[in-house]
Amino acid sequence: GVWIASEGKPSLGVVIIFSFGGFIMRSAGCIMNDIADKDFDPHVERTKTRPLAAGRISLKEAYSLLLVFIVIAYILALFLTWQKIVLSIPALIIALSYPFAKRYHSLPQAHLGIAFSFGIPMAFVQISGSLPLEAYIIFIMNICWTLVYDTEYAMSDREDDKSINIKSSALLFE
Repeated sequence: GVWIASEGKPSLGVVIIFSFGGFIMRSAGCIMNDIADKDFDPHVERTKTRPLAAGRISLKEAYSLLLVFIVIAYILALFLTWQKIVLSIPALIIALSYPFAKRYHSLPQAHLGIAFSFGIPMAFVQISGSLPLEAYIIFIMNICWTLVYDTEYAMSDREDDKSINIKSSALLFE
């Protein structure tokens, strides 16, 4: 999104903020996922050795690190336009709500796709001040890409997901 919105000439500052912000928010999302799944992960072969599931860190430590990452992301957002700061609020809500999606609907991978793709409209708003058609197209394409690759990833958890009543696109599409 940064490169397309800037027509291949993004400022170094924007590249740094969006790259670091993406890393920070993905990290925060992973922590939130482990917090939300702390009671499920010990029963899933692929996730039973995660630090929180295995008891190597406490829930308080996980929440503390999550808060640190959210504060860093907020500080990064302060270097951008007010419109981008406003967009960061739903981006945070979507990122933090993703881990709970698998309890309520069968397309949590699409929810993840929205969380992972939210930087695209944020980049366009930051750089061009608008959301042209190409921003929407890239946003939707990225959601679809995430849905596809994360469904493939979720295939390995199908049997465990069935036994603990977790929903996924892997179970939906079989």
